[in-house]
Amino acid sequence: MRLSLKFKIACATTLLAVVLVALVAGLQRMRMGEDYLALIEREQAWLTAATADALAEKIELQLQVLQQSAQELGRLDLNDPMVSQAALTPLAPARALFFGLTLVEPGGRVVGTLPSNPQAIRTNLGDREYFRIALDVGQPNISPPLRSRLSGKPMVLMAVPILGAEGRARGVLIGALDLNHSNALGALRNTPIGHTGHFVVVTRGAEPVYVAHPDPSRVLQPVMPEDLMRGDDAARRQGPAAIVTRRYLRTVNWELRVVLPEAEVLAPLKVAQERLLRDTVLLSAGFAALVWVATFWLLRPLGRLHRAIGALRQGSALPLDAPVAENNEIGDVARDFSALMQELQSRRAELEAVNDASPLGIFRCDAQGRILYVNDSYLRITGLTRTQAAAGEWQRLLDPADAHEAVQSWNQSVQSAAGHRRIQRLRRSGDGRAVVVSVHAAPVRVSGDVAGFVGTMEDITEQRAVEAALEQSEVRLRSILTHAPDAFVSINAAGDIIEWNRQAEATFGRSRDEVLGRNAAELLIPPALHGSYASALQRVTLTGHGPAVNRRIEMPVLHRDGREIPVELSVAALHDGKAYVVNAFLHDITERKRAERQLGESENRVRAIADNVPVLISYMDDQARVKYVNATFHAWTGREAAEVIGKTLEQVISSGLYEQCRPGLLAALRGERVEFEGVSSAGGVERHMHNVYVPDLSAEGRVRGVYALTTDVTASKQVEAQLQALARIDTLTGLPNRRAFEERLEAALARSHRTCRPMALMFMDVDHFKDINDSLGHGVGDAVLKEFAARVLRCVRSTDTVARLAGDEFVIILENLNASSEAALVARKIGLALRGPFLLDSHRLAVTSSVGVAVVDGDDVSPADLVNKADEALYAAKRAGRNTYELLSFAGARPR
Repeated sequence: MRLSLKFKIACATTLLAVVLVALVAGLQRMRMGEDYLALIEREQAWLTAATADALAEKIELQLQVLQQSAQELGRLDLNDPMVSQAALTPLAPARALFFGLTLVEPGGRVVGTLPSNPQAIRTNLGDREYFRIALDVGQPNISPPLRSRLSGKPMVLMAVPILGAEGRARGVLIGALDLNHSNALGALRNTPIGHTGHFVVVTRGAEPVYVAHPDPSRVLQPVMPEDLMRGDDAARRQGPAAIVTRRYLRTVNWELRVVLPEAEVLAPLKVAQERLLRDTVLLSAGFAALVWVATFWLLRPLGRLHRAIGALRQGSALPLDAPVAENNEIGDVARDFSALMQELQSRRAELEAVNDASPLGIFRCDAQGRILYVNDSYLRITGLTRTQAAAGEWQRLLDPADAHEAVQSWNQSVQSAAGHRRIQRLRRSGDGRAVVVSVHAAPVRVSGDVAGFVGTMEDITEQRAVEAALEQSEVRLRSILTHAPDAFVSINAAGDIIEWNRQAEATFGRSRDEVLGRNAAELLIPPALHGSYASALQRVTLTGHGPAVNRRIEMPVLHRDGREIPVELSVAALHDGKAYVVNAFLHDITERKRAERQLGESENRVRAIADNVPVLISYMDDQARVKYVNATFHAWTGREAAEVIGKTLEQVISSGLYEQCRPGLLAALRGERVEFEGVSSAGGVERHMHNVYVPDLSAEGRVRGVYALTTDVTASKQVEAQLQALARIDTLTGLPNRRAFEERLEAALARSHRTCRPMALMFMDVDHFKDINDSLGHGVGDAVLKEFAARVLRCVRSTDTVARLAGDEFVIILENLNASSEAALVARKIGLALRGPFLLDSHRLAVTSSVGVAVVDGDDVSPADLVNKADEALYAAKRAGRNTYELLSFAGARPR
């Protein structure tokens, strides 16, 4: 919003007046506050001094009364508590000034109290400082505030010595002042100052505490930081919350403080200051109104001149309705302005005639970029009317592709008051023809300020079309040659180099400036090829044909350092009007040649390694066609690799082996890594094979084939089987051991329960086998066990299990019995088989056995329960005299 001169003058005058009034009022307000506070502080300092003096006199009076009472006690024997307690009774009038009186003998022991307190008698106060000072120095002493040992109350104690006739202290009389009681201090604590002010008494020193405070809980507590003060007798303002003054009490090392909250002190001052502010505002408002009226009245002719100038800017013709008749400074300005406008209007008409004759479009804008004038050429180029141009309709002619950028660029130039240059595409109004224009504009500055812009518009449509075609062709060609991945060399009919791109510099190690105009054969062609090169060049430059034209050939060329570089050469011949120019593209294939050699060497190494590892390595594509097998394939099958390459795996191996491999192959073709085992009889040899199928994945994750690694694990399988057998065989007798027995017993019980057929477990040992070992030695004992095992084996079926558990303990598992009695028959059969003598070298032994039989007839019995039952039967047989058997079932013993 633009402010008028009248408004500015009125505001400035009003502001000046208001500032002056405000300064005067502010000074008055400040002095009022200072005077008021000084008065309050003087009155408060007087009150503090008067109260402190009165309090000191009361304390001195109490101390004098206590001294007189002590003189009366000087003749008594204080060692007798009864006498001491009775001596205190006449001191009842003095006691009214104290909370209580206490009589203490020189050793510090309490011998009497008033009022009487039997519990306090014999209490020792010898460690109290106030007592020691009164006793040792012989002078009255007032203690610091403390908590009484007798009553637990906050106290101040006055101690005076009791002097005998010889002047020596015979004891101490102590008067107690309860700091929370209604005494001189209590009355002071409860005395208000104004509405919210109060008295406070504190000790002096490094760590002051409260002696009297309106809040009894604060007594004997450390003084709060906000109550600390500076200065001696003069009143000081303490922070923003209160005005605090203090006074030293001459009798004790205490300090009286008067605390008056500022909220109460300053309340009258604030009321007076608010009244002053209200009067100041009313005075300022009245003065401002008078200033505004006077200013507007005096500046009326200036407003008339302003309206006349505005009418001129809107296009009104001269003469203007200006205050030219006024006989003052404003009238002089109006007359001079009218004469100037007539001269400017004449020059403007001349300038518009020149502009209309110009072939360039000319326009003029105001400081905001709005068009004020355009010439005829501008209208011809854009197809707009003057009204449309003034309305800013040139923006709708802009090409939509960059209209936003063009408008933004123009607005930025206007805002920054900078020159504007731009090539812009338009759609001419009326016929819609595409036009390319060059727009130039510059700011018009008057006294350093931008008054507007003038600019030109030139139609460069045809010029830009020609330039664009030439530039596009040249840029395309130059870009192709510069950024070509191959070296580009152009050679004229004389054999000189006339073009050399960036890749040629990198390939041959020579810069463009170094080679242009020099003979190509001297720089690039090995000496051995000069002859063939010269003939080929002559043929191409004359006919445009040659062995390398429109073909790719490999040949060596020279590097700057003299080494030969293998390149792939392609030549194109272009006629320049006189002869053919040879344009050659050369691709450095050094790395490719090196990679080919390295690849060949690497393949040979890999093939040698693969052919000499004891693993069959093969590769199949995604159709399971064999693409590679190593030499192990021939060693295992006797077939050559050429016989199977290209065939499917199903065609290469037997049907039985293919069925073993087929699930793993399908999983690998789905992208899974697979390991499995199988058995092959290829080449007439049975092999246990461990197979690993690894999918070959492309970068996109597609399975391209399968790598297969097959290892012969026959030997390890055989060793594993032998170890499994040894782990379950008793090495002495060749019978199953305990581990095999436990596995077979669990399986037998499961079958018995499933088929509901009886089965039996027989526990047996060699009678008196320990005697045989001890008398004949372990060698004979081992021979007995072997013969014993052999005879027992002959007594059972091949489907039954005979096992040795340990020592001379043997077990037999009888399955598929028709009846439980069959187990008893087997036990008797074993007894008969053992009756024959054991002929062992030079020994002839009679060997018997005790047998325990446990029978299960389809019951659900655990192996442990069955073993325990058989063991129980064995011990029953031994108790029966050995060389017999006992048969038990889970229902009890059965008769033999």
